[in-house]
This record gives sequence, structure tokens and C-alpha cells, in this order.
Amino acid sequence: MGPSGHFMERVGEDSNRNHNVHPITHGEHEHVGVLRGPRDQLEDLHLLPFRVHIFGMVNDTRDHTLPPCDRHHHKPKLNTPQWWDTGTMRRFLISHGLNRERFFSALLVVFIVASCIQPGVSTIWTWKKLTGSTQDRPGLELHLDTHAIPVHYWIDLAVRGADNKIYFGMVNPVDGSESGWQLVGGASPSGPAISYYNDSKAPPGAIIAVRGMDDAIYWKLIQNTTWHKLSGSTLSSPAINATDYHILYVLVRGKDNGIYLCKVNMLKNIQGTWQKLSGTTKDSPSFFMSGGTSLVGGMMYIAVRGMDDAIYWSSFNLGTYTQSAWHKIAGKTLSAPSITYWDSNHFTIGVRGLDNRIYYQNVGISDNNQPGWNVINGLTPSGPAMQSPAGTLFLWVCARGNDNGIYYTSA
Repeated sequence: MGPSGHFMERVGEDSNRNHNVHPITHGEHEHVGVLRGPRDQLEDLHLLPFRVHIFGMVNDTRDHTLPPCDRHHHKPKLNTPQWWDTGTMRRFLISHGLNRERFFSALLVVFIVASCIQPGVSTIWTWKKLTGSTQDRPGLELHLDTHAIPVHYWIDLAVRGADNKIYFGMVNPVDGSESGWQLVGGASPSGPAISYYNDSKAPPGAIIAVRGMDDAIYWKLIQNTTWHKLSGSTLSSPAINATDYHILYVLVRGKDNGIYLCKVNMLKNIQGTWQKLSGTTKDSPSFFMSGGTSLVGGMMYIAVRGMDDAIYWSSFNLGTYTQSAWHKIAGKTLSAPSITYWDSNHFTIGVRGLDNRIYYQNVGISDNNQPGWNVINGLTPSGPAMQSPAGTLFLWVCARGNDNGIYYTSA
């Protein structure tokens, strides 16, 4: 699929890099076990070391040199929420007129409040376990059901089973009901990718793409039986996105670790030529599209795991077919990252950290601003899948547990 590239040695040295964001390293506490369901949530409520979430306790505007624990931008805030350890809390209270006795009385109250808070996790995410199991990151997509009452999104999932076969299923997040797993046909040594389209010229439905057992790239409509083979080959799962104009964009890691893009006319089964993008990766790329369709342009935002295990992102103009420079995000990962739309100025990126925990943050598109990583309770041996439907300001996460179970959560 083209000559080998050695780009990641040069990637990400841009001037907008945020040097204040903490890297993803082994956390202060290792959670033992798999991604937890609702019955196990109490096991996640630790208080070591003691840290307190303060919401505007007094109108204190001084810089305490502590990083904000920033939740999604739509959450209301009173001043700036911060995590404070006991030393900083003591200095804060004494500086505001509390003597020793009043300090310890206040500290007792704070301990009681803090006993319900997990350190380092801004929200306790409640994982729900689905039937079945998988050996890879699940493929995740959401589509809006306008005929349902009330109108709601469906969760579309594609997974690689223990037998390497490909399965498709849906979940109703309103009541948690599952459609059951449907055998799609075919087999893959990697996890499948899934997208959804709603085309006036064809029935709406899910699209699945896989790396074949021969390393070729295949795609199909879920309601059809025929797999369509693309030119080229890959060593990882492909990434796909379908537009409303029957165009499928496919992004893959080539056998030379290069990053390649092509588009497919799904109605006519016509494949365009592969275009090699700058950069290299040792894992599956991830991308989402924003601001238009294949007919009127728009942008593609791409995230990859670099050859150095660092995390990089770039944008690609679908109208002019030009690519921006690569931007580096602080931290490292052992799996493919996940990138999804958040709002017109931000995207959400999710990764598996070096401690197998799941981290995410909202990154500024114009300035690569990185407010810091948020951690989601639970562990995974694969990268997470994340989706945030445009305009919802709601993040959905699906992951493989340490028991190979399939879990999802949202907040």
C-alpha cells in the first residue's frame, strides 16, 4: 500500500503542545478486577489518599497550583472544581481564619462528604454488561430512532467472537434490552468497525468493515449477505464512516504502518484510489467527520497511536483533500485511541492508559488545548470505543472487560 513511512519521529512537535497536562502513567491506585457492573460499584469507592472535591467553598480566587478536574463542558460549575489533598485543605482553612480546633471539626465534616467520592474520578460511571464476549475492542455506533416513543438513540455494536466470527447486535439504552447477537458471516483476526447511514436512495442500516483472515479489507451492509473486497491490505482493524450520500470513507493502517484513506460509492460498489496521509501508526486509526458531507466538503479528524506509543491527532479537509500537521496529546497508550465529536470547537479522545484504565478528555480543535485526562472507573485490555452524537453533549463508551465481557456506559 505504498512505501514505508518514518513520520512519527517528527510528529507532534508543534508549538501548541500543552506541557501542563499529566501523562497517562500507572495510576496512584490499581483497581483489581474487570469492568464493574452496578452491583460492584461500591468496590470502587476508595478514599486513599484523601482528596476532596470543592465547589466554591468560599470565593477564593488564588492559584493553589492544583489541576482542575474538568468534567464535560456542559456541566454547571460554581467557581472551579478542584481536587485538594489534606495539606492544601489545611492551609486553605487556616488561611481563612479557622483555628486548630475548628480546622479538625471542619475536616471531620469534609471526611464524611468525601467518603462518597472516588479520588481521581469525576463521575462514577455505571457499567452495564451485555451478553456474549469478545477478544477485541467492540465496534460502536449510535443511530437515532425517530419512530420510537420517546425518540431515542440505539446502540449498534459489532464484535469479534471467541471463534473469530463477526456478530452484530443492538441495545436500547432506555430500558437496557438487547436485540440478541446476529451472526454477520465471515471471520476476522481483529475487531470489526461499524457505521450507520440513512440514505434516501437505499434503506437505512448499519455497515460493517473488517480485516479479513487474509489481511484484505472487506465491507458489507448488515442486511446483505455479500462482502465487498477492497484493494490493499491492513494489519489492524479498519475505521469507517458513512455519509448520507451513500459514500463510505475507509481509513486503514497499511502493512508499512502508513495511514491510508479511500472512499467507496456503496450504491455502485465503486472504490476510489487510496491516498496516503502523512504519519505512521502501529495500530488502528480512528476518525470522525464534521461540518459537511462528501458532496459539500467537511472535515475529518483523525487520532492514532504513534510508533512511540504517544497519541496524535490531525485534521483532513474532505473538500480539498489536504491534511493539517500532527498534534501531540500528552500521555501514552498501548492500544488504538478513539476520537469522537463533542462540539464545534472540541473533540473527545479516549484511550487505554498504561495501567489499563480508561481515560478521556475534550481537546480544543483550534489550539490543541488539553484540560487534562479524566479517568473512568474499570479496567480494559483493549482500547475503548467512544461515541458522542452531535448536539447531545453525551458520551457513550463501550469496552472489553478483563473477563472478555462486553460493557457499556454513558454520562
